[in-house]
Order: sequence, then C-alpha cells, then structure tokens
Amino acid sequence: MGSQDTSSAGGTPGVLVDADEAARLKALYAYDILDTPPEPEFDAIVRLASRLCGTRVAIISFVDLDRQWFKARVGFDRTSTTRDASICSLAMYEDEYLVIPDLTADPRTRNNPLVVDGPTIRFYAGAALRAPDGRPLGALCVIDSVPRPQGLTPEQTNSLVLLAQQTMALLDLRRAVALGDVVAADRHQPSTSVAERLRAAEARLRSAQSAARLGAFELDVMTGEVFATPEFARVFGLDAQDSYKADAIRRLVIEEDRVGASPSGALVAGQTPPTAEYRIRRQSDGAMRWVLRRGAFETDPDGQPLRLLGVVEDITDRKLAEGRIAALAQLGDDLRDAMTLSEAAEAGARLVGETLGASRAAYSRADLPGQAFVLLGGWWRSPGEPFRSPSVPFSRFPRSTARLLSGEPVVVYGLPADWPAEERAAFRAGGAEAMILLPLMGKGALDGMMFAQTTQWRAWLPEEVAFVRSVADRVHAAVAKLQAESDQRLLNLELSHRMKNTMAVVQSIAQMTLRASADPDAMQAFDGRLSALARAHEVLLDQTWATARIRGVAESAFAAHGLERVSLRGPELRLKAKSALNLAMLLHELATNASKYGALSTPEGQVELTWRVTDPERPDLARLELEWRESGGPPVAPPKRNGFGSRLLKVGIGGPADSRITYAPEGLVAEFAAPLSQVMDD
Repeated sequence: MGSQDTSSAGGTPGVLVDADEAARLKALYAYDILDTPPEPEFDAIVRLASRLCGTRVAIISFVDLDRQWFKARVGFDRTSTTRDASICSLAMYEDEYLVIPDLTADPRTRNNPLVVDGPTIRFYAGAALRAPDGRPLGALCVIDSVPRPQGLTPEQTNSLVLLAQQTMALLDLRRAVALGDVVAADRHQPSTSVAERLRAAEARLRSAQSAARLGAFELDVMTGEVFATPEFARVFGLDAQDSYKADAIRRLVIEEDRVGASPSGALVAGQTPPTAEYRIRRQSDGAMRWVLRRGAFETDPDGQPLRLLGVVEDITDRKLAEGRIAALAQLGDDLRDAMTLSEAAEAGARLVGETLGASRAAYSRADLPGQAFVLLGGWWRSPGEPFRSPSVPFSRFPRSTARLLSGEPVVVYGLPADWPAEERAAFRAGGAEAMILLPLMGKGALDGMMFAQTTQWRAWLPEEVAFVRSVADRVHAAVAKLQAESDQRLLNLELSHRMKNTMAVVQSIAQMTLRASADPDAMQAFDGRLSALARAHEVLLDQTWATARIRGVAESAFAAHGLERVSLRGPELRLKAKSALNLAMLLHELATNASKYGALSTPEGQVELTWRVTDPERPDLARLELEWRESGGPPVAPPKRNGFGSRLLKVGIGGPADSRITYAPEGLVAEFAAPLSQVMDD
C-alpha cells in the first residue's frame, strides 16, 4: 500500500484513504456520474447483458469510498449497497473479468451480506470498468440466485467484456458532451476538442468490438435503418457505410432461416427473438456463414419498441465443429449397422466428404505384397464421376506413398510445384488439387489410408485434419473387426465341417464295433445323443464358440423332433459353452422320451418349455429356472429302470438338488435350476 491521505476524496472528512484509492476516486468523480438519474443508453446495456448471459440481474456499478452505487440495473431493487457488500470491488481489480460460479463456496464472498442475509445471490460475473489511465471505477456485472458450476460460455464472457467497454465509451462521450467544446484531462496536459474525444471514444469502441469479434448494431424500428460497427459489416460482407436498410440485410439470410431470425411483423411489435442463430450468404463473396444475433428492445414510456440494440457474431467455426461432433456420433451408428467391409468404408468416406464439403473421399486398404492401394469404399460429390480404378499402384504416387508408408500424413493445400510432374499430373487427372491423406498403421506397417480431396486450392484447418483422423481411426477399427469376424466365420465353418466328419467317424466306429453285441435301442440312443451334441456344437460355432443363445440351443435340440408342437417362452440369455452343451443333452433326452412315451408320441400332445431369472438385481442370489411341461399325451409312469437318460435328467443343469421330475397323470413335468453366475455368460 502507498502512503495515506486524510483528504476527503469522497466528500467524507476524516476518512483515511490510500493515495492510490484517492487517485481512483478522483478519476471516478471526474465523470460526474454518481447519483445521476437513469439514462436509456445505460439501461439498454444492462438489459442486453442480462439477456446475453441468461441471468435475472444485471448492474452497472460504480464503487465509491464507502458504497457501491448503481447507474443502471435490471432485476434488482436496490440503488446502492455498502462497500463491504460489493463484489464489484473485487471484479474491478481483475485484468478483464471475474466469474464466481458459487458465491457460498468462495472464501472472498461466502460471508458477504448479499449472500448470507439477502437477497441471497449465488452466482456473479463482472467485467471491470476502467478509466483511460487504467484506474478501476466499478464493474458491469450479471448475477443469479442459483449457482452456475459452468460459469459463462466463452461467447457470453466476450459479450460481457465488450458491453463493459461500451459502457466506458458512453461515459467518455457523456463527459465530453457535458464539458462543452474543450475538455482538459489534466491542467498540465494540452486540451482536447470534443470532436477528438468523440473520435477517440469511438475508436476504443471499434477496437473492443473487433477484438471480441462482435459487431454491434442499432436498428430504428420505425425507419428500418441499421446503424452498425465495421465488425458488423465484416460479418455480413458489407461495404462500410453510415447505415444500412434492414430489409437489405434480411435478404442476406437464407430463406428457410428468415422466420427463425425475425418473423414477419415481429420487429414493429417488439417480438423479435432476443437470441437467434441463422445462416447468411455473405454479400462480399456469397459464402455461407452462421450468425449468432443477440439483442434487446429499447421502448418508450408506453412500452412501444423504439430501437433494437444488439450484437452479431460469426459462429461458423463453432457450428462446423458441432457438425463434426454430430457426424462422428452418426458414424458410430453407421459402423455398428455395417455388415461388410465396403459398407463400413463407404460410411466413413461419405461422412468425411459431406462434412468437409470435399469433392471425393475414400478408404483404401494397403496391399503391401501387391504394392497398391485397394479401394474398399468411396464417396464422390458428382454421382457421374465414380472412382476410375479399384486399385492404384504405389508407383503412380511415389512421393505421397513414401510418406504414407513411413506413417506420415500428407496434407496439401495446393499441389506443390516441387513435386514430380508425373505425380502432380496423376493427382490432377483424378480431380485433386488439395487433399488430406492419412495413413493407418497396423503392427508397424501401413494397413490402409483415408483421404479427402477437393478440385480447388484449400487451406485445411487443423480441426478438419483431426476430424478426418477421428473418422479414419473409427473406420479402421470397424474394418478390422469385420475382417476378424469374417475370418472367424470361415474358421468356424472349417471347424464345423471337421467336427461333423469326426462325429461321423465316431458313429461309424461305434456301429462297426458294437453291431453284433449291442442292443439296437442302445445304439439308436447313442446315435441320437451324439447328433444332439454335434448340433449344440454348431450353435456354439455360430456364436464364435464362447457363448450360445438359450433359445438357439433349444431350437437345435428339438430340430430332430419337430417344433410345431413345442412352445418356447423366456428371456434371451447367453449361456456359457459348457452350460449350452449340458442343456442340449438334457433337452435331447426329454424330447426323445416325449416322442417315444410322452406328449409328442400322439398328435394331440403339446410341450411347453419356459425359463426365467429370479432375483435379477441380486447377482449373488439370481438363478436360472427352467420348466418342461407335457400335456395331451398318454398317461406317464416312472421308468422301471434308471438308465443313462434318467441319471442325466436327475443331474439337470445345476446338480441333483436342483432338479425335480414329476410323472403327473396329465403329463411329465421336469423342473431345473442353477445359479445364474454358473450358467450364464458375464
């Protein structure tokens, strides 16, 4: 702290004031703003700040010696508070702004009277108000009654800082007008004319708007005249001039967006949306751009709209980024639904081409033995111009291929003059002037490539290259997965073929060995069980051997007995391989017995197989319960002897204690149970 001064800098005799504070107060009092009546220009700023930041309260606050006084406010009843309740006295000493998401959690503010006693504010954001020499005078702040963990968006923060700078520009203009033709900032400094002060204030305002990339405007509702800053003109591609016609600017808005930007008649009625996002065709070059407009009406005492004050911002980059994010989300769905390598590759190529506005895009596999790129899937903007060849030799593009083989991307804004003439000619023959070529590596070697091309020079943005990389990586993973699944299916078919041959050999050996001594019924039972086991293996092979659907196992088990009189009911579950084989053998025995002695031995008989999971929310108690119930068949009785089939039924799927066979007069009932963790795949 500097030396102290007992002067009454704030008009309060006897109060000790730091020398820097005295200078600050002198700068504040020079504006002669304290205790002045409301002025529409300042009121419009707080209304706009409240709407832009989405808060209930906005205030222009000046910090006096022992109080803070509000020049303009919205959503707040008081005109001033004591200085110890002033959060703006903290904000004005920040470089640009201060954001406190939760005032109760910040040690600087949690005991503030406005936080503790009332009106119990919870969120604060303020931008400093500074004199030309940098001395802090107060702050433009927005306040809410609920915390905001996320604070303000970057756009809202920029808007708040810009409005604070506009507030100071208004103060400078106000003081210049009040002082007349000559303004003396200091008795030792040369005087400055009002016109020069006005020009300086306007220059500061333009500089602030340009830095924030925000264009300010004022639209006269009655005349339709728009008075705007140079940044506003830049956003719309307009020539700089004093004013513009609102209708001329509205015609730049793409037709389907005009209703959302400003419905017919809404301006005169004061009902134009305070915030709107819409597309325009920039007048200077016809480029499509996204614009964010925020504004607030200034009204007369009767509430009729006089002017619309606001700001516009070019948000094209943000909207394109959002489009890329949405595109990646859509790609996930497309790749999940892709059934073939070409479908996955085409989904990625189409997404890259459409999102970047390219002329062509494709995904190719690198055939290292054949020294060529093999097209898996492509997209082109002109349907009449398909890819000329499904395979391109490395030798056609030697320089680009060399970089790709080493794992380095090729990003070209325009074909370089130092490239081999043959390579440049080859690219141009394919309609490529600018391109992104991204290598996809696998086990240290080039595995594939994704590319996007345009027919004209183009400066690719880093985020666009990153987007192509994200798409390429996802497609690469999907292609690898589909290829692995295809390879697995081929392997399963081969295993299935060999297993059938093995089973056939076992059956043949058993028949030849036991033909003379074995019971024919026993041989038939053996053949049936061996066939049931083979069918269960086929179900497992269809599911890459790890698991099998319970319904698939049941349908396979009944295949030899007919399914028209068997009903299946239960949730879809995936069984472990061992459990699937056990269940297949169990159902085979039940179906065989039903065909010989039970419900399936008569035309009227029916079998109902049901299963359910008990306590599914309790993994430690959850169980699979399965019931076989026959009806409409002949009366049944317990077997006179216990063979292999009877013993198998008693063991069931979870052990003898969890199996129960009932030979009821109306038909056999078999109930089985097992812990879900024992039989079901995780």
